[in-house]
Amino acid sequence: MGRILSITILVLLGIAIGFQAEKWIPGSKAEPEEGQAEAAKIEAVFAEGKIKPAQGIRLVTTLPGRKVSKLMVEEGTPTTAGETVLYEMQDESLFKLQWELAQSRKEDLALEVEQKILAAERNAAAANAKLKEARLHQERLQDDSPESSYVDRRIASFQKKLQRLKELANSEATSAFVSTQELLDQELELEKAKSEKESLKLAADLAVETAQQTLDLANRALNNAQQARQPPRSIKLAEAIAKNQYDNSKIVAPADGEVIRIHLREGDTVANFPLLEIADLSSLIVEAEVYFANLNEVRSGQSVRISSPALTSEMTGRVISKTNYIGAGILQSPNPLAMADQETAKVKIQIDPSFNEIARSFLNLQVSVEIDTK
Repeated sequence: MGRILSITILVLLGIAIGFQAEKWIPGSKAEPEEGQAEAAKIEAVFAEGKIKPAQGIRLVTTLPGRKVSKLMVEEGTPTTAGETVLYEMQDESLFKLQWELAQSRKEDLALEVEQKILAAERNAAAANAKLKEARLHQERLQDDSPESSYVDRRIASFQKKLQRLKELANSEATSAFVSTQELLDQELELEKAKSEKESLKLAADLAVETAQQTLDLANRALNNAQQARQPPRSIKLAEAIAKNQYDNSKIVAPADGEVIRIHLREGDTVANFPLLEIADLSSLIVEAEVYFANLNEVRSGQSVRISSPALTSEMTGRVISKTNYIGAGILQSPNPLAMADQETAKVKIQIDPSFNEIARSFLNLQVSVEIDTK
């Protein structure tokens, strides 16, 4: 009698296990007979997934070996991309000093250039004044200037004297009173006066030419000094590199959202893992692993029930996308009879906004999903 009872219990247990297998194990139902295909159609697809931010999680990293001086945020702190400072690192002050040094060198060079420009402007102004003076003197010699008139009067006087002596020398009555030497001396004086006038003109022309050359050189030096207002490429590069190093040394939020997890705090040294994690929790999803054989049953817009022992009640959502990439499943089903190492595809499920506050408290929680395929 006891043996019969044991056999009966085992049979009933097998029937129950078979019923559960039909529910949890994809493809475990017997093939329907012809004409019964519509009745055997899958009404729901079951899968495992994890609660995640819809926009993903941003990992904040920096170079290994750097040391944290101060943590500026805590978990839950809102972040603004490019503005919220997350950490102060010990080497930030050094990078800042290097940038300030590069800026100082650039400013010193600019000041030196301005001083050279000022000196060149003074030289150009002086050369221009000299040229004007030389040209004015040249013009006076060409006109009836006092200096030119004096030389002209001397030439005229010497010419008159020479003419008078020649007349006396040619006259029989007075030729005895004029010697040949006197004629020669007077001719010499006339030539000297003419030569003096020519020398004055040559000197004036030479003064103008020299002044013009001096002005050209001064203007060239001024132009070179003004072009030097643009700092050399090496100075620009040094400043740009220093600024880039300083900017990169600052740890700021890479995206809008909030801090969801902190890995390093004051005094910690950066290794090959993130400093902290940031995410936008205004929109949450479940990323489910659906058995590839059931993938054709899943479509965008289908309603989904989401459950877990950690949740006080079920949540709801809708399928928003699925991928055709098939790979090995990672999540282990809580059903001990479910197939292991099955191939799956990713399906994204948008959690209904009314459950957002609950879901954000369980980020990365593994949940079971039931996708209504009716």
